[in-house]
Amino acid sequence: MNRLSLSLAAITLACLSSATAPAEDRGASFDWVWQTVNEKFYSAKFNGVDWNAMRTKYRDRANRAGTREERAAVINEMLAELHTSHTAFYTPDTPEYFHLLGLFLPLNEWLAEATTSALTDGKARYSGIGIFTQTVNGQHFVTGVHDGLPAQQAGVLLGDRLISVDGTPFHPIRSFQGKAGKSVAIIVERTAGASKTVTVTPVMLDGSTMFVDAMKASMQIVARDGRNIGYIHAWSYAGGQYQDILEGALLFGPLKDADALVLDVRDGLGGASPSNLNIFTQRCLAWTARSRSGAEDTHDSCWAKPVVLLTDNRSTSGKELLAYAFKRGRVGSIVGARTAGAVMAGTIFANAVDASLLYLATKDVRMDDGTRLEGRGVEPDIDVPFEVPYAQGRDSRKERAFDEAARLVKQKG
Repeated sequence: MNRLSLSLAAITLACLSSATAPAEDRGASFDWVWQTVNEKFYSAKFNGVDWNAMRTKYRDRANRAGTREERAAVINEMLAELHTSHTAFYTPDTPEYFHLLGLFLPLNEWLAEATTSALTDGKARYSGIGIFTQTVNGQHFVTGVHDGLPAQQAGVLLGDRLISVDGTPFHPIRSFQGKAGKSVAIIVERTAGASKTVTVTPVMLDGSTMFVDAMKASMQIVARDGRNIGYIHAWSYAGGQYQDILEGALLFGPLKDADALVLDVRDGLGGASPSNLNIFTQRCLAWTARSRSGAEDTHDSCWAKPVVLLTDNRSTSGKELLAYAFKRGRVGSIVGARTAGAVMAGTIFANAVDASLLYLATKDVRMDDGTRLEGRGVEPDIDVPFEVPYAQGRDSRKERAFDEAARLVKQKG
């Protein structure tokens, strides 16, 4: 992971000593979160919030919560009062817990010790099918289908409403728990009022590697207006391996001969650095290798062809820094929707009592021209309206990005 990525997602561990939470101490997690925020939040003024009053307002509700999930919901309601990104409480009841844990686990052995009860064979693994979901009016809709993973292979589509799995209401973790390698029946609604069954076989997903695999599987060449448009989806950009995949694909791999590129940075984790744009902005040098037979192979040191950046309101953190630099440097066109405006320096704290995680904004971030992207985001050059529910797999933003890439090729001549 590069230095900028680390600055946006620093690692700090704050662990309580007990391995298991006493049943009678229902306030342990709440008190730990409140106190950590009190001591470590980036602003001593708490964004104008009376933080002591928040403890009074929410503690009894957290104590009365009947389940860990319900307690986490109360804690996150309290954290939301701060109106700050990179500030949330995570338990092993959500895929995001394992995604976040997978990002930081390889970087610090003490994190593994604090979260050992949630690990599988020492890894941030969970049984799943490879989707992102969003709750709209109490209903679960698919907002992202990870390339190459079971959901995509089984035909789950963007916009599907997930009703049930094996006869019980959909839950992003419990629906697939203990079912890796076994077929499950998912009832989906592709259009309102019309349901169908999709059979999927969950696998054990590793939060440290799943986004790498999905990025590799996302590569494709799409024909558009007589041009070949390359596409790659950086579900996560939190680490140098993602830039290595991009550069390898563009300079030596399957996207090398494309006429233009669509770089999709929607969903997943942030972590990108503006320096990742060097492949598009630096001066290109080319070299040719000739074999004994006379066959020649020419390579470039950068990508000098058109590029389109695809963003939406789930493009966060370092991906927004990337988008800002992309727009300011006029590298290409940005298509989609305004980014999330979630650009703070976050620190992860781990609670060994229950293996929960607190991701907390501990530093403010401003660009070199003084611009603060937090709460603002980066506006696209081409805004494409899109509604997730019942999209039936049609990704209008992605399609518009292909159109724009083809236009840029023709414009360049």
